Amino acid sequence: QRIITHHAHRLLKSCQFVRLGEMCYYLKFELLQFLQNERQNLCEIDDPAHVFMSIHEEFHWPYPDIIPRILSHPKVSSNINVISINSDSDSKFIADPHEYEEKVDFISDTVSLYEGSVYSECRVEIDPTILAEALKRGTQESEDKLNYYLRMFFDAEVYNYALLFALVLRDVDAITNIVKKDPSSVMLSILMAIDCWGHQESGGYSLFLQSFKPFI
Repeated sequence: QRIITHHAHRLLKSCQFVRLGEMCYYLKFELLQFLQNERQNLCEIDDPAHVFMSIHEEFHWPYPDIIPRILSHPKVSSNINVISINSDSDSKFIADPHEYEEKVDFISDTVSLYEGSVYSECRVEIDPTILAEALKRGTQESEDKLNYYLRMFFDAEVYNYALLFALVLRDVDAITNIVKKDPSSVMLSILMAIDCWGHQESGGYSLFLQSFKPFI
């Protein structure tokens, strides 16, 4: 058992989440109990951006980098008007493009882009393939696995890893719940690290994280 536990810890620290899950399944090793026992050893993540990117790679989860490019795409025509933020529902497109998908007209629709303390509402005409790519989230199998690990880390109260999985899923409710459960500087540092990484590497995540500026 000690050897298995040591190997599980090594897999986790090296971000081999898929192999960890497979090991737990075949050896009937309780992942939740392991995470609860290892909670103190997992309280710090040296490089949140590295773990964040590893999660994407492990689960073949696409980055939302295409979202900000919609507005600058040659086939997009926009008429920008600045409006005030009236309610949480206004941020639907930013909060969860997946839920927004069914409401989108592939010929033209309204896209809200958060900029500081206001929204810019743009009337755009978007190529269907461009918009479809923007809303792509990966396979259902990958999403199920990501949600499974999110739940395991959350239930084990390993909130730093839970937060990273919630950010990958762009799950606003989960992110908010995690930050409320653990409003420590650790959660703040993770949000800041991913925000900084997003500004340099992923415009889509940078845009998404604008919704959490009050936390950051």
